[in-house]
Amino acid sequence: MRNPVGAVHAWWRSLRRRKRVATPTYWSEYERRLAQEAQPASTPIEALRLVVLDTETTGLDHKRDQVISFAAVRVEHRELSVAQAVDWRIRTPLPSPGRSIEVHGVLNGELEYGMPADLFVERLVAYLGADIIVGYRPGFDMAILNRLVAQHTGRRLTNPTLDVFDLAMRVDYPLKPRFVNPEPYRLDALCHSYDIDTPERHTAIGDAYVTALVLLKLLNRLTEGGLRTRGDLLRNYP
Repeated sequence: MRNPVGAVHAWWRSLRRRKRVATPTYWSEYERRLAQEAQPASTPIEALRLVVLDTETTGLDHKRDQVISFAAVRVEHRELSVAQAVDWRIRTPLPSPGRSIEVHGVLNGELEYGMPADLFVERLVAYLGADIIVGYRPGFDMAILNRLVAQHTGRRLTNPTLDVFDLAMRVDYPLKPRFVNPEPYRLDALCHSYDIDTPERHTAIGDAYVTALVLLKLLNRLTEGGLRTRGDLLRNYP
């Protein structure tokens, strides 16, 4: 049987060995923007600032794998701001050479000369500001991004987050049902339903772009159904 006291001592020793991360100066600007630029709950949906993002990674374990590319498209006043889109490569050592090009279309050489992780985190924080983050099933993206953010800042992102999957469900089911077949709400299925082409699927920029287009379609449907404000949109699925 495992000794619980010994386990606690081992945990404490490992905790003391961890290197304390100094909070960088740019983090205070991020916190200032969150406090001062966050839009109130009464803000009309038409006036919201949203960032639709996607990551591509070396695997599906957010505790061990690495971000290899990040892309985002900004949505303002219910319109895509293509001029403000970003598509970044992050300098990452790949455990299996060549695998990234098969899955994501990212060449190993692109990663060797990509953005250093610390610079990526700084630019990510500046890009997001106080905007609402949107993704398709963004839990994994946020977990792996927050692990990277924590490594370089000791903190985590605290922007409000929306899931396009949940928004699509809310269009058809204003009151959350006990069970619904998820297949019609997968990203490819939603793109098909809304006649959205997907030539760059499974790249960060391609997935961010089509997710943003689906988001716009869903916002139209949701406002027709009675949603009016930021508070309505961010309210938990009933």
